[in-house]
Amino acid sequence: MGEQGTVKPCKHFNPERDAGLLYGNLRGLASDSSYSAIINILSKRSSAQRVEILFGYHAMYGRDLIQDIKSGLSGDFQQTAASMLLTPAEYDATSLYKALKGLKIEARVLVEILLTRSAEEIKCMKESYSVKYHRSLETDIEQSCSGNLKTFLLKIVAEVRDGDETRTSADISKRDATVLKEISHANLSPDCDIQKKISSEFHGEFKDALKSQLKVIESKPQFFVEKLYRSMKGVGTDDETLMRIIITRCEVDLRDIKTSFQATHGKSLSKFIEGDTSGSYRKLLLAIVDQ
Repeated sequence: MGEQGTVKPCKHFNPERDAGLLYGNLRGLASDSSYSAIINILSKRSSAQRVEILFGYHAMYGRDLIQDIKSGLSGDFQQTAASMLLTPAEYDATSLYKALKGLKIEARVLVEILLTRSAEEIKCMKESYSVKYHRSLETDIEQSCSGNLKTFLLKIVAEVRDGDETRTSADISKRDATVLKEISHANLSPDCDIQKKISSEFHGEFKDALKSQLKVIESKPQFFVEKLYRSMKGVGTDDETLMRIIITRCEVDLRDIKTSFQATHGKSLSKFIEGDTSGSYRKLLLAIVDQ
C-alpha cells in the first residue's frame, strides 16, 4: 500500500460488523442515511478489508454482497461500489477484458493499466484473468490487437517473470530506446529526442502508446492527472475512466495525483468531480478523494 494513498486500513476493523451494517442498509435504501452508511464503509476500508467484508457477508447471510449491491443500487454509484469489492487484480482483469472484447478495442485502457502496474501486479492480474475468463491475457491480446500495438502490449506482459516484483512495466529511461529499436528497427542514438522520433515515425494507437510510456516514465501522477482531466472536461463524463483511476490509485498515489492536478489546472480534483458528477456516486468519489 502506497504512502501517498488517500484510503488507509481501518484501525478498528470488524468485518462482521461491517457486513451486518451493509446487509441492513442495503435493505433500507429509502433513507439518505442508508446510502451514507454504505459510502462510509466502502470509502474507509482498504481493498483487503473490503474483500474480508465480502467473505464475511457470505458467511453470515449466504448471499453475494456484490450481487446485492447490483440489485439494490443503480447507475455509476452501483458500478463504483461493486468494483470496490473486487481485488485490484480482479478489477484490472475485468477492465482489460472489457477493453479487449468490446465492440471496439479500447487501446488507451490497455496501455494505461499495463504501463502503470508493477511486475507483481501484472502477474496477479494475469492469474485473475485466467481464472475468471478461462483464457490467457496474452491470447486475447494476440487475437484482438494487431500490428505494433499488439507487439508492444505482448512485450510488456511477457517481460513479467517470477521474482521480478520490483521492476515496473515502464521501467526504462529516455536514454534506453530498446522498445523502439525492437519494434521499429529505428537506428536511434542514445541522446536522440524520442518524443520527436515517435511523432515523426509512428501513428495511431501505437504512437499514443509510446507517448504514454514516456509520460509514465517522466511522472506517473501527471500521467493520471491528464487522463482524469480528459475524463471530465467538456460535455459529458467518461465515468469508466474516472472511477477506474480513483479506485485503483486511492491506496497508491492519489495524494500525489491530487497535488499535481491542483498545480496543473489551478483547481482541485474534488472541484472537478463535484462539477461533473452527482448524487451518491459523487459522494462516494469525494469520500475516497478527500481523505
